[in-house]
Amino acid sequence: MFRILFLCLIFSVAKAQTGFLNSEYISYVFKSSNRSLIDWPFLSTEGWFDITRWKENKKDKESDPYWNLNYRISKLNEVVGRVISCIGTCRIYRGQGYSKGGYLSTVREGDEIETDALSYAWVFLMDGTLIRVSPMSSVTFTEINIAKSRIILFTRLNRGNIFYMNRNHSQYKESNLRETDPLFYPLRLLEANLLYYQIHTSKSLSEDKIIKRVLESDLSIKEHYKRLNLKILENNKWANRKKTLNVLVMPNATLV
Repeated sequence: MFRILFLCLIFSVAKAQTGFLNSEYISYVFKSSNRSLIDWPFLSTEGWFDITRWKENKKDKESDPYWNLNYRISKLNEVVGRVISCIGTCRIYRGQGYSKGGYLSTVREGDEIETDALSYAWVFLMDGTLIRVSPMSSVTFTEINIAKSRIILFTRLNRGNIFYMNRNHSQYKESNLRETDPLFYPLRLLEANLLYYQIHTSKSLSEDKIIKRVLESDLSIKEHYKRLNLKILENNKWANRKKTLNVLVMPNATLV
């Protein structure tokens, strides 16, 4: 079923090519899907047994060879991820309306996130990917599919810029280099951030030791790397190791 992403990609860039997709290929794409196309909980008994309406619906379906595929796509609303930080104004468009995005706002398939000037959003996806949406940008999270062997993300960048940071299972090499962009951290200064760690450890130091730390090689930076590596080892125990395939569609290019 996860190949539906490539099917969507084909629709967006080569829909004019007739004959490429046929009913046999569409049935192969959804071969492993056991989700019924019939909306049983909301099914009308009167409509279900109306033979005239059934004939009309059957005629409409047969006139569109992609009806089955389009209908399944229209029903997609799985959770893709959550907003973990929004600076400024971030809007989440769903259906005909929108809501303001904030901490832990749910992002579902088909949702569009739009940022204003001087605004940006951090979105944590279900596969562990962290995305930063830059100011004056618009991105649509079209679909996510979690298969047995890997995860596939299908995203459309409508305008602007987005920055991907995939989950990293490897540890950091210890270094004395200072961090230069704490302004762009998605979360507040908590124990995972170096500045918080330095402030926390400095409370127990004398003034002379604090000055010495600033002037000389700051050992707290290496200690911080050790803490980060311990956190990574802890997370690796439960984090999935499935590979993620990103399909990103833009107005002038498509990246896989």
